[in-house]
Amino acid sequence: MSNKKLVMLLVLVVVLMVGCATVGETVSDELAYEGGLKIVSNDIEKTVLYNDIYKMENTTVEMKNLSSSGETAEVEVTGASLLNIIEEMGIDINEVASLRFIAGDGYEIDVPKEIFDGKDIILAYKFDGENLFEPQMPLRTAINDVRSMYWVINLVEIDINLSSDIEVEDVVDGNQVYYILEEAVKSLETEDYSYYDATDSAIRVKDLFEKYVDNTSNSVKFIATDNFEKTEELDILMDGYIKITGENAPLFTSPDMPAGMQVKNIVSLKCGNTTFLTGKLLQDKFTQKKVRNKSGASLEEIVTFLDITSDKIEFFASDGYSAQVERNLMNEGILNLMDDTTYQIKFSEVLDKSTSIKEVLKFTTVNEDSEIVSPEVEENSDVDSIWEIEISGLSDGDFNLGSEKANRKLEKVKLEATKVKKDGTETTQEWTGYKVNDILSFLKVEDYNAITFISSDGYEVELIKGNIDDETIVAISVDGENLTYESQIQLVVKNQTGNMWVKSLKQMIIK
Repeated sequence: MSNKKLVMLLVLVVVLMVGCATVGETVSDELAYEGGLKIVSNDIEKTVLYNDIYKMENTTVEMKNLSSSGETAEVEVTGASLLNIIEEMGIDINEVASLRFIAGDGYEIDVPKEIFDGKDIILAYKFDGENLFEPQMPLRTAINDVRSMYWVINLVEIDINLSSDIEVEDVVDGNQVYYILEEAVKSLETEDYSYYDATDSAIRVKDLFEKYVDNTSNSVKFIATDNFEKTEELDILMDGYIKITGENAPLFTSPDMPAGMQVKNIVSLKCGNTTFLTGKLLQDKFTQKKVRNKSGASLEEIVTFLDITSDKIEFFASDGYSAQVERNLMNEGILNLMDDTTYQIKFSEVLDKSTSIKEVLKFTTVNEDSEIVSPEVEENSDVDSIWEIEISGLSDGDFNLGSEKANRKLEKVKLEATKVKKDGTETTQEWTGYKVNDILSFLKVEDYNAITFISSDGYEVELIKGNIDDETIVAISVDGENLTYESQIQLVVKNQTGNMWVKSLKQMIIK
């Protein structure tokens, strides 16, 4: 073979060797960037020069990420392994509880262990064979099959949170409590909150927790739509807001919080033994079924999602009315949307109507050995008596009006009325209570012919619409003293004889 042919053969071999480089090759000097990536863990701080990362042993792999709208993007990623760098710092990756990726523009996001557990994290500088470009340089994180918000461009710092840094949670005793967020926030003060170009309503997390959470924990867990989960320190939450209207609501945020740390579309928020649930998102998440001509989210699916295994569940209305139902009967029930922000619990004909709860505020787990303590009411106290009346004949089913709801929703009136007895004698007294017309207005009853008022002993009186005016009331006290009848309320009809006044009122039937 001639020397000329031998030289040409050697050149060809060299070209082929260069062209066949695969996993494990280093990047040429064409990629360079000033400065370095800061990595912090407690008192350990290290800066790795970007140019050194470019020269590390790299890997090229196909990955995909998911947008917030659910769209999947597939891309070929080239870069160095973050896990290798962490191990070189003497940190056991199994002890890493979370990572915080920080971008040069201030964007931050926490990545909990469940997101990256069992996966590699690539400090990427090439995508589909092309180098990153400004403003994405110098690095972008890449984790396979996770939301795109974890693929942080312009990466400048990584903070490592170890399991040993997290305080051990105290075991929270007592039953679990679950609040419907939309109902719970009605008693809290709202604030205007600017979110991009919109002005929405928000509540302070501190106000929510102080009112409803008895046993707090060191951290709080979010579950958002598409099953996104995030754990956040309690102190961070207590300085923040929950935006309850507008885009992505409910949304956890604060004025100075980077967008990557916000939590959008919160399905549940748990602190200690208390969990807040968004009724609207529960409707979207779980199967819709029909019960007593009403549609709503399956209660069985909701309590399974919450991992409730107690013997019973007790449901509470906002007025304090409650009903206990066996856990194994949840497949008979739904969470039904009554209006934009009000929900009700409804069960099928297998259970009594009394188990249905309108304006549901919360529900709690109840075990057979649980001790249920009822509040004590002192005799002759100056507080309103506790009462409840069933109102039927409504277009959307029966409604139980109780003392607490009436006190919050209706205006009390005083009425001086004279009762004429059978013997012709008269008694004039000052009665306090609620106008029947106000009750009808609250229940959105716009047209009716008559109402039948029934006492606990079965005595009943029917009043036609023309005989019901603003001086017809459901009375709760007389001359400043609570009524002592069995039901503790009475129908008072001014300018009518005593036989039209119904003591121990228990039911109203609207016709």
